[in-house]
Amino acid sequence: MSDILQRVDRKFEDDHQIRLMLSHDALLKREQLSTIGPLFDYWRECTTNRVPGKQIAFNPGSALSAEALRWVSWIDVRSDSALDFIWCNHVYGWLGDVSTEYCDSSGRKVRDHNVKLHRQYCAVEYQLCKSSKQPLYHEIKQHTGSIQRHYTRLLLPVLDEGGNVFRIFYACRRFLPI
Repeated sequence: MSDILQRVDRKFEDDHQIRLMLSHDALLKREQLSTIGPLFDYWRECTTNRVPGKQIAFNPGSALSAEALRWVSWIDVRSDSALDFIWCNHVYGWLGDVSTEYCDSSGRKVRDHNVKLHRQYCAVEYQLCKSSKQPLYHEIKQHTGSIQRHYTRLLLPVLDEGGNVFRIFYACRRFLPI
């Protein structure tokens, strides 16, 4: 059985993206030494019968080191429209090839992202994670203008008291070099 569940390869103007949705088995094989593996393990500990744990039971800060937590962010997904989901604690220092460049999208809606393909695919992937109430694991290669990134990303849905997904926690691991 292939670890690739879905492949999307799209170009729009100067943006080219390849996004692979990978199986949870692939995640377990590839990510145990990164932040993604322990975050996934912790999420699974907080769930019962594959139903995401409630926010009260899911606190990555209690399970991961400070170094690992700098790669963990979350999205407020209470809106009905995925384009209105809001990135929270989204500060990464690995845009392009310069590790000192920072991207702070905290407080921004998905619709406000300046790269059309990235905006569209994030909205679709976030909505799928929210509606399925299941984790999603992707490998993403992006070439946007002068910026090139290759990374894996894990999305983890978290339920509120009413059983609705209200947050998606996520972590990324960058591949070096591009």
